[in-house]
Amino acid sequence: TPQRLLTAILTLAAGMSCIMSCHAVAAMFFPVIHSIRKGLSLKSNSTYGKALYLTLAWGSTIGGTATLLGSGRAPLAVAILQENAGTTISFTDWALLSFPTALVMLIISRFVLGWMFPTDIDDISGARQELREQVNELGKLSYREWATGALITTTIMFWMFAGDSLGLATISLLAVVAAFVIGCATWSEVEDDVNWGIVLMYGGAIALGLAMLKTGASAWLAERVLEMMPSQNPIVLLGVVAFIALWMTEALSNAAVVALIMPPVIGMAQQLGIDPRLVALFVAIPCGYAFVMPMGTPGTALAFSGGFLRQRDTLRAGTVLKMCVLVVFLVFSLTLWPWLGYGIQV
Repeated sequence: TPQRLLTAILTLAAGMSCIMSCHAVAAMFFPVIHSIRKGLSLKSNSTYGKALYLTLAWGSTIGGTATLLGSGRAPLAVAILQENAGTTISFTDWALLSFPTALVMLIISRFVLGWMFPTDIDDISGARQELREQVNELGKLSYREWATGALITTTIMFWMFAGDSLGLATISLLAVVAAFVIGCATWSEVEDDVNWGIVLMYGGAIALGLAMLKTGASAWLAERVLEMMPSQNPIVLLGVVAFIALWMTEALSNAAVVALIMPPVIGMAQQLGIDPRLVALFVAIPCGYAFVMPMGTPGTALAFSGGFLRQRDTLRAGTVLKMCVLVVFLVFSLTLWPWLGYGIQV
């Protein structure tokens, strides 16, 4: 049915974004959505067409917040945390802390889709035929595809069970070496396909955070922020941080939000005796939920490029989702997190 198709795309996009970049997942699903649109002969004013493209954006965005693998903002936050506070968050802990919010938001987003974009078609046989033809063209999985899948699975297992002892970065580098050894990738492919500008940007963000710590700039900013805050209650402060991160990401990339907010807020947390790990979580998780503006995340930008969505569509639906995110995130941080050793000490 049309409704089940939306649920399937939303769930698949979210699931894949748990183990690979949500931006890459959005790019992979875009031609699939285009094929479905073509098979259904949808008009540009179709509400089902709007919902289809939003499943691409929302599924990849929500799934990308569930683990450290979904986006560069989470590893960047962990790196800044390690440089500025000398502590870290393991791969498993991050997943346990962030996954419940992502799961609940996935369910809520599905209800929001059905509520704000009611289905205006009854039959999806055309889409089924279009997708079946594309699957037949793909053929059987090649050796490189099997090997890549096995390497990804092995790497995730090492991150989960040996991340604390070996380090996430060490395991990642070993996985890259293994990709060359077993023939999953060649150096020319890496040169062409890796966005080296992003790597340099993340490195620069970590260096900026460390420079702010060493020069005392983060402490100075923390003092100025504390002077303006009406309350120094840790729950209120972290809630404000989450709210700011949640909305800043609509105007800036989530990595930029992490790089800008984390150093001074870590300084503020250290002055008030707040666990700095909570700062990383309260910045990096909320800023991953970009639903409103096309510049917030590539997934939303791709969804807009389909020609069905208008700014008012994502403004209405995205604002509802953002309100839900803040409530769900705060509820889990106050109820579940203390059981996992990440409680807020008031």
